[in-house]
Amino acid sequence: MTFSNTQTTAAITAIKAAVSAENATVKLDNAVAKLRDSGITSDDISKDGKHLNDFQRLCAETSLNAKQFATWSDDSLAQGKTVNGKRVDTERGKLVKRVNSIVARIRAKLKEPAKKGTRATKSPTQKFFDTLDDYVKRFAADDASDKFDFDPTIARAAFVDLAKKLK
Repeated sequence: MTFSNTQTTAAITAIKAAVSAENATVKLDNAVAKLRDSGITSDDISKDGKHLNDFQRLCAETSLNAKQFATWSDDSLAQGKTVNGKRVDTERGKLVKRVNSIVARIRAKLKEPAKKGTRATKSPTQKFFDTLDDYVKRFAADDASDKFDFDPTIARAAFVDLAKKLK
């Protein structure tokens, strides 16, 4: 099963946020919220999950450089070897662990309940309409004529009309 464009974009954003999540908890929470909104659940990227392989591959492509990705994706290479009776990770094994660690971090965030109010960023369009709504409220205030050198009733009507046409 493959990802939709929205899911791919959300997954890449979440992976990038997870890679640099040391001081970016809010950024990771926002990115995971978008991933959750796109329809991906923690079960989808857990063992035997329907999107695990695709998500691991996307994670590797996003977080590793070209040489590392080639090593990670070469199934003929072993993940570990035994040295003096102890298991030691090979280069591929280290990369597999790194990718799986990122997947596990995102999966753990997906298991957490959705946080309300973590998305601090608004789209430019939403910012525009919020600003427009603020002006409409200010023009309707009793003391609006004290703040503006024009008739606030006419300005308010013009902004309301503009908002109706744009929405």
